[in-house]
Amino acid sequence: MKNLFFLLAILFAVSCGKEYTSDKSEEEDDLCEFSAKINGEDFCSWYGGYFDYDPADGEIYLQSGIRALGILSFSIPNPRKGVITLDKDRNVAMFSDENGFYSIYYISQSGSITFEKLSTTEVKGTFDFTATGKDEETNTIRTIRVTNGRFFLQQE
Repeated sequence: MKNLFFLLAILFAVSCGKEYTSDKSEEEDDLCEFSAKINGEDFCSWYGGYFDYDPADGEIYLQSGIRALGILSFSIPNPRKGVITLDKDRNVAMFSDENGFYSIYYISQSGSITFEKLSTTEVKGTFDFTATGKDEETNTIRTIRVTNGRFFLQQE
């Protein structure tokens, strides 16, 4: 009887948990150090990502590994847990397309990054932003929208 009550309690707790809404399976999504939708296209970087954070320095730099779509990176002075507004001057998100060869280098214009975990050994959070960049070949300004972003990086 105790085992049945325990099993029912676990089933109830699991059923009340947060619903998972990714288009990928949880197993695939958990492999991504960085994941997002860039103009609606899936972005997943599962290796090569890193971060540099020294609280005495007062700045954090995060970068995804190289993927076919490009590289995501963030430079945030004075990071803290919680929501931080992104812009083009101080708290900056960047995206370089074409596998990191910087054919177009996009800089955030607006958006946010949220740090859920922030330490010298682990960072975890979410992000979304709108960015613009100049296409040197066509001499036009392009805009991208990065949504549903999340990251989880660890180091020793």
